[in-house]
Amino acid sequence: MKEKKPELINSYIEDFLHQGELGKRVAERQVLEEWRKLGDGNIGKYTQSLSLSRRKLFVKLTSPLLKNDLMMSRSQLVNRLNEKVGGDVIDDIVFL
Repeated sequence: MKEKKPELINSYIEDFLHQGELGKRVAERQVLEEWRKLGDGNIGKYTQSLSLSRRKLFVKLTSPLLKNDLMMSRSQLVNRLNEKVGGDVIDDIVFL
């Protein structure tokens, strides 16, 4: 009988987490965490609130200057966040 190679449990856990509704929630949570890391964490310092609904990331910032800068690079931010989490999680960012 041929002996099977042992598999790491990490691969089974990762597969489970990326299935269905649970996978969607995990990816959404990752987007929120990645937002706070943008700009070496400096953007997170100016983020007052953050939420995700219907594939839109809602961001309330304390700095009007930063808000203006980020609005101009919104599509690049969407692409960057989706790339970081390895999926198509958000379509737009709404600055409040």
